[in-house]
Amino acid sequence: MKENNGNPDFKTGKENHAASGLKIHPGLRAIIGDEIELYFTGEIMVSMGKGAAAYSNYKKLLEKRKDYLYEQIIAALKIIGNNENNILLFENAKKEIGIAKSLWIAKEAIPPELFLFNMNPLNMLYNVICEINPYKNNSEYLSMAESIITILTKISDKVAEIMSNKAETTDNNASTK
Repeated sequence: MKENNGNPDFKTGKENHAASGLKIHPGLRAIIGDEIELYFTGEIMVSMGKGAAAYSNYKKLLEKRKDYLYEQIIAALKIIGNNENNILLFENAKKEIGIAKSLWIAKEAIPPELFLFNMNPLNMLYNVICEINPYKNNSEYLSMAESIITILTKISDKVAEIMSNKAETTDNNASTK
């Protein structure tokens, strides 16, 4: 591991993350995927009170993992029998490079079954991502960073719930035959 003025460099050693004791929600961990470094760097920035840096890391994480997130939502759409146009919108959103435009497209296709507190979670993410202005203070950036992670966690919970309900339905149908 690199040393920097006697301090371990947290960006270079994954072993540091395991030792940190941070627990990650399983659904969020699936969304994070290979981008664990971005997530943990964001967590470190949150713990240091560096809101803009935490926000930047979580936004980058969302940009890099949007395709996985959309694939999970598409799987849920197929289970709940959502229409093909919505699935096509998600496929088109995956093709977008910019996260804001991608969310703009995808937020129109999310069904009410995936809403959080009766609100569209991708619309919520879009608002957080597009809310940037140079006059935000550190605590506002911290709040926005935490919102990204909270929304991703809640979306993963909703998708897991739909998948679980399908598995239970399949199991019940198999046992009644």
